[in-house]
Amino acid sequence: MRRIGNARFITEIGMDYIYKRPGGTVSQWGPFNLDFDRVITGINGNEITVDAPLANSIELRWGGGQLYKYNDDERIEKVGVEKMRADSAFDPSVIDTTMDNGKTDPYYADEKHTERFVMMNSVKNAWVRDVTGYHLIYALVQMGRNAKWVTVQDSKVFDMVSIITGGRRYAYYIQGQQNLVQRTYAETARHGYVVDSRVQGPNVFLEGESRIDYNTSEPHHRWSVGGLFDNIKSPIMIRDRAWLGSGHGWAGANYVTWNTEGKLTSQQPPTAQNYAIGHIGEKVPGFLPDTDYDTRPRKDAYWELHGQHVTPISLYKQQLKERLGEQALQNIAYHPVGGGSLDTPIPQQSSHGN
Repeated sequence: MRRIGNARFITEIGMDYIYKRPGGTVSQWGPFNLDFDRVITGINGNEITVDAPLANSIELRWGGGQLYKYNDDERIEKVGVEKMRADSAFDPSVIDTTMDNGKTDPYYADEKHTERFVMMNSVKNAWVRDVTGYHLIYALVQMGRNAKWVTVQDSKVFDMVSIITGGRRYAYYIQGQQNLVQRTYAETARHGYVVDSRVQGPNVFLEGESRIDYNTSEPHHRWSVGGLFDNIKSPIMIRDRAWLGSGHGWAGANYVTWNTEGKLTSQQPPTAQNYAIGHIGEKVPGFLPDTDYDTRPRKDAYWELHGQHVTPISLYKQQLKERLGEQALQNIAYHPVGGGSLDTPIPQQSSHGN
């Protein structure tokens, strides 16, 4: 199902006038579509029912929508990677001191080694569980544009090695739709939990934590929709990123943070709504407050009960139970792989420090 976003829509959300990056350039947005990959479960006259909600409204004034029939025969399915460890060898003599967060501490910066451990694409009903990665450049697990119904769980990544700048250290990286990342840990990432541009959603990060963060967990750029950060302990930003990345602009629409902890920015993009429910931690202002050169108002998301957690403890689990019953909760619960144990404590500091 295609949701069209025409030039009028781009103007409405203010992405045809992104102020130039200081000392640089910016790319204004053009019209774009969001293609939601869904299964038709019922047809009644001109009413069509699909298996999962659309995470962005379809409106005639923005171009309307279209319905396409297709098959996904090129996707493989029912495949997984589990109970493995990857440790990428790197050159420890390559040292840098510059970081995109302004700090100048020395760190390992070699980039002639392994970028990713697991890359899922053109796949459905797939999984990654109980994997651990050390010294990667880019990602422990990346779910590509054609990855659907992928579950990543009970996994950890430590001591990423690369230059600390854009396009690196995306520990758990979603580009596809209807994917779940749960019970995971990231250390030394720039973006521990991150969603790419124009990702159709819904996607869920559930019960995860990141430490020694060099940037924030976030929808990264250009209008991804339908994301949930549920019981995530990490600095999170859902905002207008303006000229960052030469025009990232409004990064996430129709996002929810639920019982999160850490620093949080959550703003409301035009035509959509974001929610911050039960957050404990600092509320951080957006990237661009009103200024002399750009006075468009940027509203906060809908915030409720800032400073205390809410019930139900998990929005995802509550909705899953209401939709599919108690057995569905058992299906996603922790189960040791091959009789082993994942219940080892997360270290306060990795033994492989940069």
